Formats: sequence, structure tokens, C-alpha cells
Amino acid sequence: MRLILTFALVAILTGCAAAGYHETGPLASGTPAAAAPKASATSPNVDLAFPAGWQTKHPTNWQRTAGMVIQASNNTTNSTVIVIAVDATGLTDRNAYMLNRRAAQESRLKDATHSDVTDVTVNGRPGKQFEVTGTNFEGVRVTFLYTAIFGHVELVVVNAWTTAANYNDQKAAFQWLAERVSGIQ
Repeated sequence: MRLILTFALVAILTGCAAAGYHETGPLASGTPAAAAPKASATSPNVDLAFPAGWQTKHPTNWQRTAGMVIQASNNTTNSTVIVIAVDATGLTDRNAYMLNRRAAQESRLKDATHSDVTDVTVNGRPGKQFEVTGTNFEGVRVTFLYTAIFGHVELVVVNAWTTAANYNDQKAAFQWLAERVSGIQ
């Protein structure tokens, strides 16, 4: 569990802080990069009310700089979630942004596969969601459910994952976690 958590936090924050927030050129596929959100001062308002079984950990200063406001794990279900809140000013193409985020997530996994990016509604707010499955550097096959929730001035990402073998049993719980996010501006 710790190995999956370590891999995922490094991969996601590296993707969010480096690849995602500073992408300016096209992807290898030719898809143009979307305008990149920046970590925001409004992020501390975002919260997630966890059900029993989840243990939260305070993000480090570096993680907060990248926009992470929440990280938690559930040892019973072998699941982890992070919540990132960033200023969405300048985000002009949500579809392109999500395609870039999906490509960044895939780039850190071997033999990665993905779902389509789908439109979702989370607590009445527009959102988009995708899944990525692949093998991490430790040889563990993992599946991520990446949910982006669009507020008026913030983009909030709920990125939850577990082992690929466990994912179908946890997917509804991951979607439910996204519904429990509050304080989005």
C-alpha cells in the first residue's frame, strides 16, 4: 500500500506541478495543450467529508504548492485519493485539458490503457472524468479514476486509485468521494 501511495503521489504531483501546469506545446499526438491552471489561494476552502475507514494525511508544503489540499488512504480497501484545487482562470478548453491530464497519467505507467473522457455532474457542478489503468514502476497494475469538477474560479480534481484487480469493487466508492467534496469556488 505504501509503495502504491508513494508512486501515485509522486506521479500525480509531478504531473500536476510539472507536466500539467506548465505544458505549453502540443502532445506527441498533435493535441494542442490546454491553458494550464495554477495553484490558488482559494484552495484551503475545499474539503472532503470522509466516511469511516479513511485516514487523512496533511499535504507537505511542496504538495500544497502544487495545489493538493487533501490526501487520504483506506487500508481496508487498499485505496488512495488526493484532492487538488487550482485556479481555473485561463482554462479555455476543458476537453483539451482533460486529454492532456489523461496523457500525463498514462505516461507514468507501462502498458497503459484509458477510457474516454466523459461529462459528469458532481453535486450540480459540471465535471469530466476518465479512467487510466497501467503498471507502475513497482510492477503493480493500478487503476485511477480522475474526476475534474469545474467551479466558477476553481478546478478541483479528485484522483482516486487502487489495484486494477480491486478497481471494479471500489469505483462506486470513488465516485461517491467526489460527490462529498465541498467548498468549491
